[in-house]
Formats: sequence, C-alpha cells, structure tokens
Amino acid sequence: MKYRSVANLFPKLQYFLIRRTGVAVKKQWVDWTSLKLFHPNARLHFGNWLPSGAYKEIFVQHSYRPPVPLGEGARIIDGGANIGLSSLYFLANFPTARIEAYEASPAAFELLQQTIRSLKLDPARYTLINKALHISDDTINFFVLPHTASALNASISGRDSLDQLGEQIEVAAVDFRKILEKPIDFLKLDVEGHEYELLDLPEISPSTIRSMAVEFHDLQQNRDEFVSLVSRFRDQGYRVESVEGNEISLLDDKLFCDEIIIKIFVS
Repeated sequence: MKYRSVANLFPKLQYFLIRRTGVAVKKQWVDWTSLKLFHPNARLHFGNWLPSGAYKEIFVQHSYRPPVPLGEGARIIDGGANIGLSSLYFLANFPTARIEAYEASPAAFELLQQTIRSLKLDPARYTLINKALHISDDTINFFVLPHTASALNASISGRDSLDQLGEQIEVAAVDFRKILEKPIDFLKLDVEGHEYELLDLPEISPSTIRSMAVEFHDLQQNRDEFVSLVSRFRDQGYRVESVEGNEISLLDDKLFCDEIIIKIFVS
C-alpha cells in the first residue's frame, strides 16, 4: 500500500510540471515544442499546445484504464490518438500489449510519431496509422483550426463551428469494420463526435470488442443516439459504467452534460 501511494505521486508531480510548462508556452515565455517526461520516460512532442488536462485525465485519473484485465499480447486500438498521450499510457502500463493508434490530423500524427518513437521500444509493439476511423475507406472531409495540432480543434463532423471557423482538408479513412475483423481486447475511442456513427455498426458485439472506454461528445444534442447505443450494449451483455466504476442510469439528467467517458465491457 505504501509503495502504491508513493508510485501515485509520480504522475501527479509530472502533471504539475506539465501544467506549469503549458502556462509558459501559452504566454510565450518559452518557445519549446517538446518536453522530456519522467512519467513515462519519453519526450512529448506537442507543437504549440501542451495538453496538461489530457495528461491529468489519462495518467492521474486513469480515465482510459481498461476495465477488465488484459491478457498476454492483448490488442489495443487507440482511436483518435492525437499527439500520443493515450498510446504512451498503454505502452507504459501494458508491456505485452500490441497497440494500433489511429489519428486523422496530419499535424497531430507527425507529433504522435515523434512522441512514440522517443520511447525507443520494439516497433513490433505498435502501429501508427494516419487515417480516420470511418464507416468506409473513402477520403473524407476533416475540419481543423489552423496553427494547432490539438484534436480538440479537429473533427470529421465539423462540431464546435469548425466547419465555419476552421479549414477543411481531405484525409484518408479506414472502414472500422475491417479493424473489427480481428477481436479487439480494448478500444479507446475519442473521435470528437464521430463515435455515434462508428458504434452504431451492427458488427460491434462482445465477440469483436471485449472492452471499451469511449468519450461521448455533445450529449445534450445526441441524447437519443446515446440512449439507443447504451440500451443496445446492455442487451448484448455489456456492462456500462462511469470511470468511477458506477453503473450509469439513463434516467439521470446529470449524465447528459457536454461530454463524458464511459467504460463498456464484458466480464
């Protein structure tokens, strides 16, 4: 117990340093575009936006920790990998797992590559794919705000008025059904509103995806779609819980805030 308490201090200390550095970058006190981390031991390449909040969510709060134990050689899909924090988390905490990271934004993908390669791991442990998860292999429109690599400012759907304020580019996509052809032990999905279309695929079941952590966006606008998905998952035998491990209630209006991470899994 004492060892665990001390170990928990490392991500909290790293978060504090990232947050301080993020302020310095934002105020242009420094012109850094990368930061050496000690937890995990890697260099985080962030361009002009240092995601301290994302680090806290992933490494301090463990919001994307798989809800069930993963076996040897587990297959983890990182959907919406951004600049690589979630992939870093999986590679650091699941040393025998095989990670496939998908990121549509060309700018974010370049930083993702630099960050993951700084770990100097066996390349056989991961695959990085500069494509969007979609329901076809077509080239699709992707909306980005210029001068940032953040996925918070990039979207297939053009949410947050990106279709009016941002730049529209074309990116390659991969049909999510092809990824489902081999069983997935854990799916992390943060695709800025596109999750409703992907998760509605009939191919998704406990036989294709054992467990998931999904960030649902714009819940007030997508309430009906969210309720339908959760009801279907439960009918299939999945448990649907909050990151705190509590079974969610679709009757709780507080659930339908702007965005929330949900764990979906079979025991």
